[in-house]
Amino acid sequence: MESAQDKPKARIMVVEDEALVARELSIRLGRMKYEVVATCGTPELALSSAAELVPDLILMDINLNADKDGIDIAGEIHETQDIPIIFCTAYSSNDVLERAKITTPFGYILKPIDSRELEITIEIALYKHGVDHKLHDTANKLKVALDSIEDAVISCDQYGKIFLANPKAIELCQFDFVPIGRMITDMLCFVDLNTGIDNVDINAWLQERQNCHHQNNYLLKNYNEGTVPVELNVASLEDKNGLYNGLIFAFRDISRRITFEEQLKKNAIQDPITGLPERSMMFERLKLALKRAKLDDDYSFAVIFIDLDRFRVINDGLNHEFGDEVLRRVSQKVLAQLRDIDMLSRFSSDTFVCLLDNVDSMPKILSVVNRIQNEIALPMAINTHQITVTASSGIVLSNKKYNNYATYSDILRDADTAMYQAKLKGGNIHVIFDKQMHDYALRLLWIEEELLDAIDAGDIQVYYQPIVDAKSHKIISFEALVRWIHPEKGFIPPDEFIPIAEETGLILPLGEFILQSVCQQLCRWNNEMGFDTKVGINLSARQFSQPHLAELIINAIEKYQLKNSVIGVEVTETMAMTNVDNAIGILNSLREIGVQVSLDDFGTGYSSLSYLKKLPVHTLKIDRSFITELEHNLDDQAIVKAIVAMTQQLEFNILVEGVENKEQVEILQKLGCDYFQGYYFAKPMNAYDATQLLRGIDKGFIPPELPFYPDQLEMPSCASDSVL
Repeated sequence: MESAQDKPKARIMVVEDEALVARELSIRLGRMKYEVVATCGTPELALSSAAELVPDLILMDINLNADKDGIDIAGEIHETQDIPIIFCTAYSSNDVLERAKITTPFGYILKPIDSRELEITIEIALYKHGVDHKLHDTANKLKVALDSIEDAVISCDQYGKIFLANPKAIELCQFDFVPIGRMITDMLCFVDLNTGIDNVDINAWLQERQNCHHQNNYLLKNYNEGTVPVELNVASLEDKNGLYNGLIFAFRDISRRITFEEQLKKNAIQDPITGLPERSMMFERLKLALKRAKLDDDYSFAVIFIDLDRFRVINDGLNHEFGDEVLRRVSQKVLAQLRDIDMLSRFSSDTFVCLLDNVDSMPKILSVVNRIQNEIALPMAINTHQITVTASSGIVLSNKKYNNYATYSDILRDADTAMYQAKLKGGNIHVIFDKQMHDYALRLLWIEEELLDAIDAGDIQVYYQPIVDAKSHKIISFEALVRWIHPEKGFIPPDEFIPIAEETGLILPLGEFILQSVCQQLCRWNNEMGFDTKVGINLSARQFSQPHLAELIINAIEKYQLKNSVIGVEVTETMAMTNVDNAIGILNSLREIGVQVSLDDFGTGYSSLSYLKKLPVHTLKIDRSFITELEHNLDDQAIVKAIVAMTQQLEFNILVEGVENKEQVEILQKLGCDYFQGYYFAKPMNAYDATQLLRGIDKGFIPPELPFYPDQLEMPSCASDSVL
C-alpha cells in the first residue's frame, strides 16, 4: 500500500517537442516528487492526453514546430477542461506575453529553467488553482441558492450598472432578456403602494453610498407596465476594503399576503362561516342602541343569547365541515324570523346574539324567540343525514322601566347568564334574565376566585362522619367530607363550591389537599392511639379520570407510613357507568394496591347488572333518597330489599346513608343491611371531635338509647372486613 510519504505531490503532463529537454525536465520533476503522466511532442498528442489523463498541471512549451503553438493548445484545453497551465519557453517578447495572457496561465517560466523556480511556480500554481476551484464551487452554490429562492435579487455597481439578476427578478420584472450590463434606473421602477404614483428615486439611493438602507412595501412596475405589490429591501455593497461599490435590491411578491390581510379585515366585520356580522359589529350596534335609549325614554330593545344544544356531538361525531353547514342553516333560519332593523351576529362557536330593535313588550319578544326556537328545531337534511338541533336562549330587555343598562358588556353578560340557566334546565327553552341570576353568577365567580386561596389559608377543612356496624353499632370507619368555613361569609355548602371546583379544575388541588390531610390524620391516630382507622374519600369525575390516580394515592400512603387498606375511595354510580371499561381499569388499579372501593349514591343511576358484577367494588352505598321516608313508604322498603338481595348474591357489602331515626335502623336491620351512616349516629365532625370520639371522651354524638357508647369503642383492625 502506497504511504502518504511515497504519494506524488501532483500528476504533471509535459508538452515539449525536443525529446532531450522533455526527458531532462521529467527527471527533475521526478526528483521533486511529482509524477510525470505523459510527455507530448505534438499538439494532437497534447490535446488527446490532456483529455484522457486529466493531469493536475501541464508544463507547456510555446514553440512546438507545428501548425499550432503552445498558446493555441492551451486555449483549446482551457475551453473544455479546468487544468492549470504553466508556460516554459525561451520567448519573452511582449507580443507572446499578451497572447499567453488570453489563456489565463498559472505561470510563465523562461528557459533555461531553474529547478527551484520551477518547483515554486508549480506549487503556487497548484495552490492558486485549488483556491480558484473552491471559489468557483462557492459561486456555483450561491448561484443555485439565488436561482431557487423566492426573493428577486438584482445588484448594481456604484454607477448603477447591473451585474447580477436572479431568475425570480427576471420573472417578477417580466424581462424577456437578461439585464446584466444595463442601468438599474432603466430596469427598476417602484411607486407608492397606496397611491400608485410618486416614483421612488433610485438615483438618490445610489448617492447615499454606504448609508443606503431602505425597507418598505411598494408597487413594482414591471417591464410590461403591470404592477406587483412587493416588499423591498435595499442595502449598500462594499468591497474587501470596506469601500462602497454598489447596491443590492431584494424584493418579493406580497400579493398573497395583502389578499390574506384584506380577508382578515373582512373577517373582523364578517363571520367567515355564516357571513353574519362579526361580534365587534354587534358591539358597535349595541353602543348605538344604548345611546339612543339615553335620549329617548320610550325606546327599548332586547338582546337574545342563542346557544345550540349538544352542537359538539354534531361537530365531533360527523366533522367540522358538517358542523359549519349546520351553523349556516341555523343562521338562515334565525334571520328569516327577524326584521330588517334587527341584527344577528355569530358570537362564538355555536352561539348567536340577536338584537331586537325598538321592541316595547316582553310578549312580542317571546313571540320572536318562540318562532326562532321552533324553526331551529325543525329537521335539516344535510348530505345523507337528517339533523335535528335545539337551542337554549337567554333574554334581556333593556329600557328605563325594566333594565336600564349602562354598557353593552353588561347586557351580554346577563343574556349569557340567562342562557346558561336555560342550559341547566335541560335546554331547548328560553329564560328571561332577572336580578337573582346576576347575584347567583356573581356568587359563583366569587367562589371560584376564593376557593384556591381558601386551601392555602386553611379555611378548607376535612370533616369525618362515622360509619357503624349495623348490628353492633361499633365504628367501622369514617367518610371524609370537605367543609369550607370562610372567615367572612361563614359556612359555604359543598354543593355550591364542589361543582365549580370540578368545572374549573380546582378539584384536583382540592382533592390532593383532602388526601394529604386524611393520611396525616390517620398517621396521628395511629401514633397516638394505635388505631388503624379506615377513611373513605369521595372522588369527583375529574379526579377519577386523572392519570396515575393509584400512584397519587399510594404516594400519600407511603409518605405517612400507613397501611394501604386504611384508605378507601367512593365513586358515584353514574361515574362508574359512564365509561364502564375505563372505570373497571381504574378500579382494578386501585384494588391492586389494596384500596377498597365503594359505589356511592347507588340506585340513582342506570347500572346494568351485567356491568355491575364486573366492577371491582366492595360496598354499595344506598342513596339517602330511598331512606328519607323509609318508615312510611313501602315502595322504598321494597327497593332497598331488592338491592340488598342483589348485593348479597354479588357478595357486596351494603351501606345505608342518611339514617336519621330508630325506626329506620330497625327496618334496615331486618332487611339485612351491613353498615349505617347518618345523623342518628353522628354528624360530620372536625378532626378534633373525631379524635375525642375515638378516645371515648365526647359522648354527645351517639344516641344514648343505642347500645353504643364511646367508652365501649372497639376499633377493627386493618384486616377486618369493613367498609373502606
